[in-house]
Amino acid sequence: MVQYDNNIESSDIFNNWELINNNYIYSNLPKRKELAINHLLLEKLPNIDSAENKNHFSDDLTKISQLSQHIYKLAKITHWRKAKAENKKLQILIKNLNPKIRQFTKLTNKMYLLDNAIDNKDAQIAMRTANQITFIVAKMNKNFPKKIPVEVTLLNYYERELEIWIPTGNKPWLNKTSKNINRTWLSIRPLVLAHGDTREAHKFDLLINTLNHASLFNEYTQITTLLQKEQDNLEKVFQ
Repeated sequence: MVQYDNNIESSDIFNNWELINNNYIYSNLPKRKELAINHLLLEKLPNIDSAENKNHFSDDLTKISQLSQHIYKLAKITHWRKAKAENKKLQILIKNLNPKIRQFTKLTNKMYLLDNAIDNKDAQIAMRTANQITFIVAKMNKNFPKKIPVEVTLLNYYERELEIWIPTGNKPWLNKTSKNINRTWLSIRPLVLAHGDTREAHKFDLLINTLNHASLFNEYTQITTLLQKEQDNLEKVFQ
């Protein structure tokens, strides 16, 4: 049993990975102590609702992210006519961004690559590129407070990365992606607890633990499916 950190109030909850790892991961704490940590986190966390940024640039990035995720799903089921229509909307949003912003060149390059993949009906490239656009935009949007944390989008991104790379049999890349999922979950878990949802945190803990023990490709497939299904519940925590 992990010991409770009596000095937690003076600790940096957001940046101290050792503290997070010791106190939060895999539900090692008794419920009473976990609820005490929840209360402390609620006091320390900013009011996301009041702090939410109404910046039009951020709103456009969110729309781009939503479209890229939708295009990923359409490419996965080879619904090319709809994918092409959604991609036109995405192109308009990207082209209307300020060309002086960081990552603009990378974003436009991915936009043209995605357009080419859709024209060629290349599902693998289209899925991968749409997912990369989601990642770029999530990183760009990190400076703007949102009701749903950007880490939720990053978890979505890494879960789709698993889905993309499973058929290739690239074990090192699967391991790398699994580690990124672990790190992203560790960073958002305190926020889930702070919203009082210990049940959702524990469910995700079990899924992450299962992912860490996956070795066969069918095991990766099963856990990826479960993670994607649970993603909707994770988003509801912050709504």
